[in-house]
Amino acid sequence: MRKLLATITILWIANISFGQTILSGEYNVGLNLAYDSITNKLTGYFEN
Repeated sequence: MRKLLATITILWIANISFGQTILSGEYNVGLNLAYDSITNKLTGYFEN
């Protein structure tokens, strides 16, 4: 049980330490994303 709790704790801390955030903007050529942090909604479209 102690090993399980240690593993969960380590994974949780690693997720917080190395976690990434979503930013609105243009990614690559033509992929546009908009992220609303209040509602946690991600919308996007691709133009070629």
